[in-house]
Amino acid sequence: MKFTRNILATAVATMLFSAGSSAALAAVDLSATTPAPALVAKELLSANTNIANTINVLNLQGKFGWGVAANNHLYIRIDLVNGKFKNALSAGDVTNSSASASFTSSVANGGAAASTSVIFDVSDTLVPIALTESFVLATKDLTIVDPTQSITVSVKFFTDSTLAATNGTALSTLTGTFVSPSAALTTTYTPDTSVALVAKDYKEFGASSHTPGVVPGAGTTALLGSVATVINGTVPLPVLNPATGAQVLASALATASNLVLTGQFGAAGSNASAVFASTATDCTVPTAAVLDSGKTTATFTGFAGNTLVPAKKYICFTTDGLTVIPAQTISGVLSFTGQVSPASIANASGTAGIITHDGTELQSPWFSTAGGYISRFVLVNSGTAAAPYTSRVITESGNVCTSGSASTGTIAAGQQLVIDASAICSSLSSLSRASVQFSVAAPNNTIQGVYNIVNQTTGSISVSNLVRPGTN
Repeated sequence: MKFTRNILATAVATMLFSAGSSAALAAVDLSATTPAPALVAKELLSANTNIANTINVLNLQGKFGWGVAANNHLYIRIDLVNGKFKNALSAGDVTNSSASASFTSSVANGGAAASTSVIFDVSDTLVPIALTESFVLATKDLTIVDPTQSITVSVKFFTDSTLAATNGTALSTLTGTFVSPSAALTTTYTPDTSVALVAKDYKEFGASSHTPGVVPGAGTTALLGSVATVINGTVPLPVLNPATGAQVLASALATASNLVLTGQFGAAGSNASAVFASTATDCTVPTAAVLDSGKTTATFTGFAGNTLVPAKKYICFTTDGLTVIPAQTISGVLSFTGQVSPASIANASGTAGIITHDGTELQSPWFSTAGGYISRFVLVNSGTAAAPYTSRVITESGNVCTSGSASTGTIAAGQQLVIDASAICSSLSSLSRASVQFSVAAPNNTIQGVYNIVNQTTGSISVSNLVRPGTN
């Protein structure tokens, strides 16, 4: 039985395929050079979720794979994998791009509610169906079976109804991805590299290197990086809310997001607002995070409000200028609060900032100034420029080091420097042992060092390499 398309169907087809019509871009076109599937928010998908075709994004089109003369029949078989037609398909659901008033279509087989296959019998009583034309299936809503996989589709063309019904050898076939689960939210971490200066004993930063934009100059404030979440928009295609069939909005996903940074923020000193978010790369207009008591985490509650797109995405850090800033990688975890059922949004983790030192650090975890021993450090500079150094002694509680004559100095270019332990600490108030870290204003690959201790009674010698903090 043939069904002659009514006036309304003709008007719909004309709207879909008229020159310059934006609606023509809505359908999934299997004949396009790069077919673009409909995108559906994966955060809102679960098994057997129904997807509404409100704005025609789930319409399906492609070139007729076989032409027939006027008044002859062409059978179009459409099969879905991982998807179902939610509602029954009916006569007139397939139209043609020329909007010929004599074009007819009817359901020859399948197409029931919850089916995965349908065969349309199409014909034109007055003019041929040409290969230059396209068909369009005005899809009713779909159901996705496995939310982690795409819905794929094949369209086969036959002139024999039996071959179409048995899925025999087709005259032509179109295939492609029909619907693809896609993230509605994308969070991007963009860390900067902040450099703590050896010339400032690693207690201040050099100028931030972020480009473009105005950034903090050298001093106690650095731009660590940025953390930004976006709702994926309409370029190149909208990501759909399956329930409404329209572009997904933040209100369908969550009401806010919280950001937790993990790092070593002890250089904040007593400043409880040392880690903060800013509207711009210059770190102005701060909104402070909450530092924990150990100064290892900084928490931004409500980092982004109900739009989920943060107004202040730049993360900054201000030190007290008195405490050494550790070289480190600062990590971030963004979690989403108030998820709207059935939304399921995974935490977004990444590197929020990197702090490096611009010189070389060498550490002796232990040295002794006890009598009866010769205790020395040997620093080697293989570079072509003199390398100034400073030292920082770390002692046990109550043991105080009085700085010696070589606690700071310079290693000449291409030479070694031998330093007696007593020239680092001229005296220790109680125990005759401590640890020392040398900071050298020279590239890491040009400075080496060892610690050497000699027992003057036995003549035994112990030599150990100075270690580079943070490495094995």
